[in-house]
Amino acid sequence: MKIQVCTILHAAFALASLASADATKPSFPDMQGQLVADQLDARTVAVIAARYTANFDEQGARFAPFLGATNSKQHELRMRLASATIGEQAIEVVRDAGATLVAGKASFERGLVDEVYELSADTIEQTFVVEKHPGAGDLRLRVDIDTQLEPRVEGAGYAFRDADGEGASFGAAAVRNADGSLTSVPSRLVEGGVEIIVPQGLLDAASYPLVIDPVVSALAIDNGASIATEADAAYDLSTNTWTVVYQVQAGAGNGDVYCRIYNASTMALRASRIIDASLEDWTNPKIANSRAGSRNLVVATRDSAFAAAAIVGRFVYPVNNDVGPVGLISTGSMDCYNADIGGSSGTSSAGAQFCVAYSRSFSDFRVDVVAKRLSLNGTAVGAESVVSGGTDQFNERPAVSNVHDGSGWAIAFERMGWDASGPFCNQVWGSQVSLAGAVLGPVAVSMLAADRANDHDTASVCVLPRVGPNMRWFVGYTRRVASNPDVELVSLDGLAIRARSSAHAVRAASAALFEAQPSLAFAGGSSIALAFTSTTAAGVGARIIYMRVPIVTSGILAGSFGTANNTTYVSPLGEACVQPTVASRLENGATGNADFLVAWTVQGLLDIRGVLFRAL
Repeated sequence: MKIQVCTILHAAFALASLASADATKPSFPDMQGQLVADQLDARTVAVIAARYTANFDEQGARFAPFLGATNSKQHELRMRLASATIGEQAIEVVRDAGATLVAGKASFERGLVDEVYELSADTIEQTFVVEKHPGAGDLRLRVDIDTQLEPRVEGAGYAFRDADGEGASFGAAAVRNADGSLTSVPSRLVEGGVEIIVPQGLLDAASYPLVIDPVVSALAIDNGASIATEADAAYDLSTNTWTVVYQVQAGAGNGDVYCRIYNASTMALRASRIIDASLEDWTNPKIANSRAGSRNLVVATRDSAFAAAAIVGRFVYPVNNDVGPVGLISTGSMDCYNADIGGSSGTSSAGAQFCVAYSRSFSDFRVDVVAKRLSLNGTAVGAESVVSGGTDQFNERPAVSNVHDGSGWAIAFERMGWDASGPFCNQVWGSQVSLAGAVLGPVAVSMLAADRANDHDTASVCVLPRVGPNMRWFVGYTRRVASNPDVELVSLDGLAIRARSSAHAVRAASAALFEAQPSLAFAGGSSIALAFTSTTAAGVGARIIYMRVPIVTSGILAGSFGTANNTTYVSPLGEACVQPTVASRLENGATGNADFLVAWTVQGLLDIRGVLFRAL
C-alpha cells in the first residue's frame, strides 16, 4: 500500500479593517479563485494568488497574506525543513536547495526528504516526500518557522497569530493511506518551529515514496463583490466532493442561489454553478445528499409578485458538475416558505428518499409545518405529512436532520406559545417522520414552565445511526434569557428527553459569552459536531466556534452530553461572523476520517467562508 503523511498551511486572516464603506475585498484584483506561478530563474519560484503571495528560493518558502489594498498590516512566515533524524541518527538535509516549479508544485530537493508545496488559490499545502525507507527508529522532521507572529495550539493543529487574531493556521499531521484514509501522527510546536514524528511502525508498513500532506483547508467560498449569505453544505461519497450552496442578493427583492463543488481530498474548486439567477426572489437555500444516485437536492423559497410563495428545488449532480431543471415541490395557493431538507445515506436506490419540510400559511391564525418525501427523480413519494399544525398554532422554521437514521428523519421547529391569555414566547418542538411518511410527535423540546418568558429559536437537529427501537436524536437551539442568548442542547430517545445541557457547559467555559445559531451534525461513534456563534458581553464581533461533543452511551447517564473536545475558533478575531452550518462526511455513509465542513457568513463583508476539518 502507498502511505502519505500530511500537514497544511492555510490563510486564516482577520479582515475587520475592510468591513466598512470601503468595498475593497481581501483578494487581488481579478484574481478570485485564480493562481499564477512562475519559475523566475533556476532556483526561484514566485506565486501570486487570490489570498496570498509566496516566494520559494534558497532561503526556503515565504508566505504572506493579501489583506486588501487599504490594509497596512504585513504578515510573513518563512519556513523550511531544517533537520531530519531517524532514531538517533541525523539525515542529511540540503538547506540551501533551490526551488523548481513542476505541475503546480514548488519543490526543494533536500536529500532523502524533499520539501514540496502544492499551490492553490487560497491555501498552500506543505508536504514532505521521503524517497525510501529511512532506517530503524522514528522519523522526526523539524520545520523552522521565522515570523513575528505568536505561536499557539488550535484544535488538533497550531497557529501563528497576532493580538488581533490575524495569521496562519497549520493542520495536524497524519499518515495518508492509499485509499485516502488518514492515521494521525504526532506534531508539536517547538522553539522556533514545528516537529513532526512518524513512528517506525508506519514507516515499516509504508510503500515509498512516503509523503507528508494536508488535513485542514480554509475556503473563501464567495469572497467577491456580491452580497452572499445563508450557506449550507453536503458531502457526496461516490465522487468525494463537498457542495456548498448559498444566497446572493442581486437586488431588492431578487435573491439568487449559487453553489460551489469542491474536491474533498484537496478542497480544490471543481465547479461553480448557478441554481437561480432569474428575476424571481429565491431565498433560504438548503442542500442534502443521497448516497444512492450520487446527487444533491437544493431547495429554496421562491417568491413572486404573481403567485404564492413556493418551495422549489434543483438537483446538483457532482458526477458531472451538472444541475437539473427547476422543480416545484410545494403545491396549492397558500404561501410556503423556510424549507429545509434531509437526505439518505443508504446504498439502495429503491428506498432512497429526500425529506423536505417547510411552513405553510393556512391563515392569519394558523401556520403548519408539513413534510414531503421525494424520490431520486424528484417525484413525490406518498402523501404529504403534517408534522405539526392546528388552529391558533404558528409553526415555522423547520430544521431536518441531514440524513435519516435508517427509519426516518428528525425535524425540529419553532412554535409561538399560545394559551388563554394570548401569545407568549417562541418554543422549540420536535417530530419524527418515517420513511413511510408516518409522523411521531410532536414533543415539546424547550417548553419548560420556568422558561415561559424566554424565546427559543434557530433550531438545528441531527440523528445517530439507529441501534435500538427508538431514534437517538439531538436538538440545538438558541435560548434567549433577558436578551442574552445561549445555545441549549437536548438529547432525545424516541420522544423522551434524556438530557439537557448547553454549549457553554459542555466545554466548561468560564468567560461570559453570548452564544447563538447552533448547527449540528453526526460526528461518528457516539458524538455530535456543533458549530455556533459566540461573542463576549463587551460586544466583540461574533466568532464561529466548532467542537465535538461526546454522548454517554451506558448507565443511568446514557444519552447525556460529555465534555466537548477539539473546541476551535474557526473564524478570526475582529470579523462579525453569523449563520454557521456544519456538515459531516460520516452522515453520508463514509467511514474512516470524520471530516467536517463548517461554513458561515462574514457579516460586515457579506462573504461566505469555510473551513474543512479532517478529524483523525
